[in-house]
Amino acid sequence: MTNEQFQELVINHLKALTNEVKEIKSNQHKLELHIETEVTDKIRSLYEFREVQANVNERILAALDRIESKVETHDIQISILDKTKSNKRKVK
Repeated sequence: MTNEQFQELVINHLKALTNEVKEIKSNQHKLELHIETEVTDKIRSLYEFREVQANVNERILAALDRIESKVETHDIQISILDKTKSNKRKVK
């Protein structure tokens, strides 16, 4: 093999490697875009879910507040009834 043939072989090999590197970079860029899009979509979905969950939590807390008010009212009524009942027993 002559020096010129060797140089041509090396040049051809370098061209092939350069093309492979370009293809790898291109594929890497496509993969990065795909991952970025996928992650962005998932983050957006999480924020939307968080908003929905916050609304559900607000409704639940409001319902609990109403229930708590009713229970407090019932406790007061029961206490009054118990006192009235015990006073009637003392009178007898």
